[in-house]
Amino acid sequence: MEKKYVFICFSLIIIIQFMSFTNNGKTFYCIHYSLKTDKLIYYNDEKIEINASWELNYDVEKETSYIQIRIYDLFDNLLWNSSEYNEIGEFNKNWSVDIKNLNLSFPNISHFLNIKLWWYHFDIVTQASINIPLKTLTIEIIKRNVSCQLIGFKNRLYYGENLYFYARFYDEYLENNSYIINQNIGFIIISNNSILFEKNFTTNLFGQIQLNISSIIHLKMGQNIFRFKIYKTEFYYNSEFEFKLNMINPEMQSGTKNIQKKKPYFLNYISFFSVLGILFLFFTVIIYNNNKRQQKELSEITFKY
Repeated sequence: MEKKYVFICFSLIIIIQFMSFTNNGKTFYCIHYSLKTDKLIYYNDEKIEINASWELNYDVEKETSYIQIRIYDLFDNLLWNSSEYNEIGEFNKNWSVDIKNLNLSFPNISHFLNIKLWWYHFDIVTQASINIPLKTLTIEIIKRNVSCQLIGFKNRLYYGENLYFYARFYDEYLENNSYIINQNIGFIIISNNSILFEKNFTTNLFGQIQLNISSIIHLKMGQNIFRFKIYKTEFYYNSEFEFKLNMINPEMQSGTKNIQKKKPYFLNYISFFSVLGILFLFFTVIIYNNNKRQQKELSEITFKY
């Protein structure tokens, strides 16, 4: 509703100015046909493509008039403007504005910008002027999101082992998952709310950093948290990534295995008694055969006599 009243006021100003000029036998006007951008949401490392068309007419000898494209922030601060186009006639023009050159103070939130097709007209004789936006477009500027991938990482480690792995950072929304190059990465290891290790890295041409972690120097028994942080970045949101690793005492692990081996006691007893039974049966057969042989020999001796 407020915009409607503003538009009505501007329209009245234009009508009054037009009537005053036509009464003096002069005619001036500006007709805007279009103002558009290639999209409404931009990443802050992109360019804003602007297109506008208009028709301008005025008395060059006694009047000053021009069209201009302007970009404002939400606090109505002027960030960028095009040249002043004062030619008479119909025109269609394009502009490409690099967002990096707008000098936006970019916290971890998005920016909204207003693009305006501005008309200025001044009559030298009457000192009457018109200085208004004929059309306004609002666009949003955002930062990119970062993804993190670990290569060669293990979530369990025995005390005394080393862990060598890579952390890769990339933008999954770009084609081919574009790597984040020359980006500062903060890395810390935390256990029981205490920082065990802390170091800053810079990503290489593949968006990677290399880490060599010693279980003896950098870790504690139990759960350890690996935290990566992207900070102080112009084009990416501040982000944190956490991964967990459990360090295990190998003696406790081997003890557990021994206990597991000793669980089936009854099987051990069965095996023991089986061996005893076989040995008993073996000796019984031997004794039986010896006795039988002795009886046979005795019967043979008795028969001779």
